[in-house]
Amino acid sequence: MIYIGTHIMPWEIGEFRHQTRLHKLTLLHLPKEILKEIVLIPTLNLNDKILDWDNSELSKEYYIKHFEISCKTLEDIIEIKPRIGGVASTTEALKKNIEEIITEKDHYLWLDPDISYPYTFWKVLWDSFEVVRESSDHFIITPSTPKMWDSSWDVLVNEDQMNLPYSYKGWYESNFDEYFYPNQDPSLLPTPTIKFAGGHGNFFTGKTLKLFGIPDDYTLYGGIDTYIMLGAEHLRKQNKLTQYRIKNIVTIQDFKFSDKEMYKSFTPSFITKDSQRVLNEEKNKIFQYSVQSLINKLQ
Repeated sequence: MIYIGTHIMPWEIGEFRHQTRLHKLTLLHLPKEILKEIVLIPTLNLNDKILDWDNSELSKEYYIKHFEISCKTLEDIIEIKPRIGGVASTTEALKKNIEEIITEKDHYLWLDPDISYPYTFWKVLWDSFEVVRESSDHFIITPSTPKMWDSSWDVLVNEDQMNLPYSYKGWYESNFDEYFYPNQDPSLLPTPTIKFAGGHGNFFTGKTLKLFGIPDDYTLYGGIDTYIMLGAEHLRKQNKLTQYRIKNIVTIQDFKFSDKEMYKSFTPSFITKDSQRVLNEEKNKIFQYSVQSLINKLQ
């Protein structure tokens, strides 16, 4: 099976609605026999320790209803396994998916609700999967990106943006409309190093994710994609894993279409700059220990 894991905060509920509509319009490029192998696992986060429900202008029930309507959009196309509440973070939702749902024989697409993709995305991803699925127990298929803020991302940048200057402008101001209808044929290219942003449409083997696992003490913190990335780089150096980039298939966080800030104004969070700094300091300690433990296990 291919599982699509998506974690949704209340302020991402509008973006999730848009994304399910995008799924409905684009998954139809796949044959029905393939659609039977795809399952969406959306998780709606309602955590009381993160969200200030007492001062929210919108109720939990509003977000739950919105979430359920979005899921219903796809029920006649693919199987849906919705999860409401019960997680503290994207990391914990990923951990539950790895431990409770996917097996070593499955594959997993990590997709944030605010990511948009070309209308040919599913067809090209499936074709890419068919090319590499028998090549190794461990591989990652990654879409291309617009120009990013430093050279470490160049292994993923689409060719039409490679000559642009490094800046955050490419990420925040890229025009998704330019990539919805690709004007160049896609191709699959191995990357010289491992690099990805977790929920931007990256495709993993279940065997890789089951091997890495998610540390119990890491579930409150972000940056789990870096943990997986460093483990994958270790396997790459052992010639056990290859990452492939899909040229001319670009995924983008479509800021121009986002209503995230509007929902944040309705439902505030308990997380402040000071509390985030404390969390980040603790995360760095746990991250260093977790990565070293993972590398020791892989060796």
